[in-house]
Amino acid sequence: MRTIIKRHHNKQKRHFFQRGDTIIEVLFSVVILGIVFTTAYSLTDFGLNAEQSSIERTQLSGILQTQAEALRTIRDESQAGSPDYNAVAAGIWTNILNNYATSTVPSNYTANSAPTRAQGCTPTAGSNPMTINTPAAPTPVSLSAGKKTNATIGESYWVEAYQTSPKYIDFDIRGCWEPLGGSTNQPIQVVVVIERLIVD
Repeated sequence: MRTIIKRHHNKQKRHFFQRGDTIIEVLFSVVILGIVFTTAYSLTDFGLNAEQSSIERTQLSGILQTQAEALRTIRDESQAGSPDYNAVAAGIWTNILNNYATSTVPSNYTANSAPTRAQGCTPTAGSNPMTINTPAAPTPVSLSAGKKTNATIGESYWVEAYQTSPKYIDFDIRGCWEPLGGSTNQPIQVVVVIERLIVD
């Protein structure tokens, strides 16, 4: 009888320790799973932010390219001998040459080349920022002073015009957007060099 009780007691002891090992293993597994899920969430969040930032940059880049195309078209349609001559375009181009193209070029701006100066999210001091409004046809294009801002998506853009030589104008087309989850606005810039050609 004693032997049976002893064996039964030893069996209970063994079960108790086995149960303890199982609980530790389960806890360890939960911790590992927690680390895996946290890492996966962080990577997914980072990936989504990067994707959203890329989409916003692409959208703003498209807006800047539209501004560049509009400037080229306005210049081409402003020439009196051109078959595409347009009085509205001629008026806008003359306005740009007379009121927006400044000969005061920032000291760290290199003419007729890719931008080399530090970019910010405000127009350069001394510049006359403008934007070209490009509505759907048949509404004609127009010119607005200052920069355009879309507060909903945190985007802004503008054009600075520099008379870098008697023959050419550098259009420094710049924009900024606020990245998702980011604290610093991200700048983007396109420089287009266009020949004057018009009779002032």
